[in-house]
Amino acid sequence: MKLKSLIEAGDPEQIATGFQFTEGPVWHPDGYLIFSDIPANRTYKWTPDGVVTIWREPSGFSNGLTLDHQRRVIACEHGGRRVSRVAADGTVVTLADSYGGKRLNSPNDVVVKSDGTIYFTDPPYGLTPPYGPSVQEPEQPCNGLYRITAAGVLELAVRRHHISREEVVTGQTVLAYQPSDPAAEREARDACLAHDATRGGQSVGLCLMIEILP
Repeated sequence: MKLKSLIEAGDPEQIATGFQFTEGPVWHPDGYLIFSDIPANRTYKWTPDGVVTIWREPSGFSNGLTLDHQRRVIACEHGGRRVSRVAADGTVVTLADSYGGKRLNSPNDVVVKSDGTIYFTDPPYGLTPPYGPSVQEPEQPCNGLYRITAAGVLELAVRRHHISREEVVTGQTVLAYQPSDPAAEREARDACLAHDATRGGQSVGLCLMIEILP
């Protein structure tokens, strides 16, 4: 699968401005866009008529967002160092905030598989302001790729995962990340389908497209 196949032809159009640092856009089937403004500690809602409203504040310094199969928002929160679920009535439930008795670093990006399994990355980017509330130390020994099973069990999917950049392609069961550790690269190649990342026909380095296989 090529990323350009997910993007409509034409020039990008600015639909809103005035934010600090936006991330995690997810389109809701009810016809609106939700996205994070990490330093503002807010999640916004954009509607096709151009109106922007605050959807959640404080947002826990949320970053990546996605929807589960019940259309509930799944959020990666730097502030709470957790993955949360936001119900339609605004109730927030923690899905994962620790592994092996230690707090997660700062969950960053997230995707939901067709069977309901939630995959998310856990780098340390949100442990310092302005992307988190205060300077904190990482507790996990690795920047892991985790999964939350449909039964609610948190598992470490990739252990040696030294992230330099990661992104989620929303709407697809795909995560992309660029490991800085050769051992992590080899492990990922063993477990996932890997592709070179290109821009304009030119390679921009190794960027593994992780397809969560059955």
